This record gives sequence, C-alpha cells and structure tokens, in this order.
Amino acid sequence: KKLTKRQKKAAVAKVPYFTPKPASAIKGIDIPVEHMMPQQRIDLIADLSESILEDPASALTSTRTEIATPSKSQSKKENDDSNVGGSDAPINEPQYHKTQSKMNKLLDLASLSTNGHDSHAARLALLSLLAIFQDILPAYRIRLPTEAEMSVRVSKETKKDLGL
Repeated sequence: KKLTKRQKKAAVAKVPYFTPKPASAIKGIDIPVEHMMPQQRIDLIADLSESILEDPASALTSTRTEIATPSKSQSKKENDDSNVGGSDAPINEPQYHKTQSKMNKLLDLASLSTNGHDSHAARLALLSLLAIFQDILPAYRIRLPTEAEMSVRVSKETKKDLGL
C-alpha cells in the first residue's frame, strides 16, 4: 500500500496522521467564499469535512460572538455627541457577529454561484458532502412502527429507545 505525502510526513515525525481541529481553528470560515483563492477553498473544504465527520452534532449549529465594544468613556463621549441632535440611541447595546454553520459553508462552497464559479472546488465540496451524508445517515430505514409491532410485548428499555 502506498502512503501519501502527508502520511509519510506523519510517520517520519512520529505524530498521528489525523489530528482533530476545533471549530475555532478552521481558518477562513469567516471569509466570504468569493474572496478566497482556489487553494484556500480546497483547504477549507478539507478542514470543514474533517471537522464535520469528527463531530456531526455541531455541524449544523451556527455560532454568535460578541463584537468588542469601545470602552465606556469612549461610548459615553460618542453618545453625548449623538444626543446633541436629539436622537435617543440605546446606550451600551451589545453587537454580535454570526458565524455560518460548517454545513452551510460547505454547501456554499458546493454552489457555483456563491463560490466564485470555481468548478473544481464545487466538485470537491459535493464529493465531501456525499461522504459526510453516507457516514452520518443510518444504513437502515427510519419509519414508524406498524400495528403488529406495536402489539408485541417489549421491554421498558426497548420502549424507551423507540420512544413509545
């Protein structure tokens, strides 16, 4: 079996081939896709895919971080200047920056209209999404139990698992 360059480097350095990355370590997740270079898009697709496969539960949640506000003395001075005109602007209202979910970012990379018409990156993103869905979705069909299955006697644990 042939090893990739990345795997050879990891073997020589005696480090694990795959080290999981926290969501905050994904570079470029806040940069608009159309402003990225092609290699940056490809690297982002790889990082997002690894992160989603590592923790699928967090893949669909977007985060919100508070934007740093100026100190109270500065904001008071600005509010004094703004109140001269008679406006009643709210004082010290926090502002937030919403970060797109990992799955939405990957879907944006898969769309030609939002990724800067980069067909190579779109294909890679679609293949990554396919691999993610195959890994996350169960191999069995999810359905409601039939009347015959409902009439069968089952243990409390099974009832709890089935949600009955």
